[in-house]
Amino acid sequence: SGSSDFKFETPPYREYLMTLMSAYPENVCSLKSRGVGLYETLDGRRVHLPKSSAVSFSEWVLCLRIVEKVVKGSVALEMEFVSSVPEEILLEFFAGEITSHEVVYLEMASRQVVRRKYLKLGVQEFSSKESYDVSSEDVSSAYAKALSSGDLVLKKWDAKVEAFLARVGFLHSHHPEYEIQPLDPGSKDLLFEQICTDKTSWKSIRNEEVLPFVKGAFSETQLAMIDKLVPDEIDLGNGRKPYRVTYAEKDARISVRLQDLYSLQDHPTILEGQCRLIVDILAPNGRSVQLTADLPAFWTGSYPEIKKELAGRYPKHEWR
Repeated sequence: SGSSDFKFETPPYREYLMTLMSAYPENVCSLKSRGVGLYETLDGRRVHLPKSSAVSFSEWVLCLRIVEKVVKGSVALEMEFVSSVPEEILLEFFAGEITSHEVVYLEMASRQVVRRKYLKLGVQEFSSKESYDVSSEDVSSAYAKALSSGDLVLKKWDAKVEAFLARVGFLHSHHPEYEIQPLDPGSKDLLFEQICTDKTSWKSIRNEEVLPFVKGAFSETQLAMIDKLVPDEIDLGNGRKPYRVTYAEKDARISVRLQDLYSLQDHPTILEGQCRLIVDILAPNGRSVQLTADLPAFWTGSYPEIKKELAGRYPKHEWR
């Protein structure tokens, strides 16, 4: 037959797209920003839609070519020969590669736990649907994860908790043979899960007493050992209230007014006498005048000069 018998027909759009996607599957792109015409390829490359394109920022597009263009002094990727891809055609073509996912997470602004279902193709997530259809276990788990990550902080993870953990850390650092381990990240995660169990609101979790849960991570025998070896306070036998012991990584110390030390014969210790406390000696005004780990040496050494200086300023106090 002659050439006059030839008749061009536009192929159906579905077949047309299927054919092109078979040739350029890596050039399927998902819309990220309508304002600037920004898209991403399935492997995460950022590409721009030309302002002259008739595609009008479809959610999915296919381009036949990606070229480099200089925009305001920077090199950017731009799409050429762009076609809109309806989602139903995308789902059909990539049926074997699209996966379904579901996550439960804490929405920080509202403190609501949300269930999110979505589809994923390459690095692109789409068809996202959110709901508050979550179980009590979902709520507990979401809050516990937020606490573990540091996104949320418990009101009563306070100085008392840190002081107890410092005692445990000091004991482990100086005498690991007692095999009392500080809380590791896994133990803290479990602790947060316990605190959040059966709680349905951030308010009830935030105000929960933390110290009992922290101590619950240790056995009764271990707690007794901690209290015996690294007490939170120590009685100096001088008729005063027991003094708070502050634990740091390398030492433990107490702060005591100078006059309260007159009756002490020996330097105060912990760890059954194996570790001398650092004594922060305070003037009558509560200011530190000396740190010592040897009281007998203090009395015979620097004390006479300190006494001479302070007695003139505080004559009503006892000076021996």
